[in-house]
Amino acid sequence: MPQIDGQVLAVAYEVAPGLISINKGEADKVKRGYTFEIYDGKTYKGQARVEYVHSNMCSALILRTTPGQKIRQGDSASTRCRQFSEALLGR
Repeated sequence: MPQIDGQVLAVAYEVAPGLISINKGEADKVKRGYTFEIYDGKTYKGQARVEYVHSNMCSALILRTTPGQKIRQGDSASTRCRQFSEALLGR
């Protein structure tokens, strides 16, 4: 999976477990099934899996969230976020 960095455009918690839109799409080589780590600065917030890909944005299902953290519009999204990947693996 290539390195793709974007931002959360919108969040909808009305549909469990939650959906987000990210400002990256087909033009950025996003594919269905890619996962994005969601964070704000140094605060890890969760992970989402891409379900729908449009030309310049994608929609993703929230897979998990960090207790006490809520994914919000403007949060960063990255397919490869080594800082948080290692923390999740306990390294």
